[in-house]
Amino acid sequence: AKTVAELGISLANESELRASVASLPERLVEIKKALIETYKSHARDIAVQWRAGFSVLLYGYGSKFELLKMLVRECSAGYPALVIDGLSPRVNYRSILMNTLGVVRDCKPSNFSSMNDDELLKSITEETKHQRIFVMVSNIDGPSLRSLEQQRALSEFSRIPRLHFGASIDHVNAPLI
Repeated sequence: AKTVAELGISLANESELRASVASLPERLVEIKKALIETYKSHARDIAVQWRAGFSVLLYGYGSKFELLKMLVRECSAGYPALVIDGLSPRVNYRSILMNTLGVVRDCKPSNFSSMNDDELLKSITEETKHQRIFVMVSNIDGPSLRSLEQQRALSEFSRIPRLHFGASIDHVNAPLI
């Protein structure tokens, strides 16, 4: 086994690190499956806490997308819900606002393109007076969401009453965000 330093990869270069990890043979398959099953067995407990108003943040390498979708299904029965892929370069704070409002009002997000961010936030806040909304962002530390401005805006968004916010975080430098 080689260390990251021996491979000549900078820890700051996430794409190189991910490419190197992807090229390695799959190991500990059964242990990983058991771990995922353990996470799934805790999904109901996480769902109860999420419905109670706590935020959910999952950390670590590896895709948690299916687990996040399962949590949303578990929690959001009867309520508007949205799962967002934060790795998409088109995803940013504004697109999250527009998509959230689109799901709540059951229409295309582009219907809100003329609204500014404050108007979108106010509209979502108004909607939550009448119903809960569940929003899960997979990879909240994706490239287009990583900036301080985007993170602050998402923090503000997550404080909307009755908006249940959850996310996963994968970046090597995640603790610094």
